[in-house]
Formats: sequence, C-alpha cells, structure tokens
Amino acid sequence: FSALYFGLTTLTTVGFGDITPVTWQGKLVVSGSILAGVAVVPAQGAALVEALLAREEAKRADEQQEQEENNNNTNKKNAVLTNKDNNYTNCNNSDNENTAVA
Repeated sequence: FSALYFGLTTLTTVGFGDITPVTWQGKLVVSGSILAGVAVVPAQGAALVEALLAREEAKRADEQQEQEENNNNTNKKNAVLTNKDNNYTNCNNSDNENTAVA
C-alpha cells in the first residue's frame, strides 16, 4: 500500500510535505482526498467555462437582436419618410397641373 500511496502522491504532484500520514488508514484518507480533488476540480473548472460561454453567447444574441430591431426601426422610418416624400411630390404635381390649367 505504501508504494500505491507514493505513486498517487507523486503522479498528482501533491508530493510529501512536512507532515505525512504514517498509518495505512491515514494514507487511505489522504488518497481519497487526492482522488476527490482530481475529480472535483476539473468538473468545477468545466462548469465555470460552460457558464462563461453561455453568458457570452446570450450577450451576443441580445446584441444581434438589438441590431435587428434597430435595422427594422430604421427601415420603417425610411418607409414613412419615403411615403411622405411621395405624397408631397404628388401634391406638388397636382398643384402644378391645376395652376397650369388656370
């Protein structure tokens, strides 16, 4: 068991410190802690990265939606202005025709 403990602490770069377990029960507890740390820390890191990516994706979607809304509003304003210009032009043309006849 000592060789397994030595291999585990060396491969996980935990290493031996000033205070080391002497009994096999202590080594078993430390080994369990090391294995739990090796499993939990990467899972938490993956969850963090996933949350950051989801946040960035949501931000981009909001920006894209806002841009589309701005484009739609601009197109509507341009359509209204075009209609007003056409109506103004039509009124002026009919006034010119009426004036020419009179």
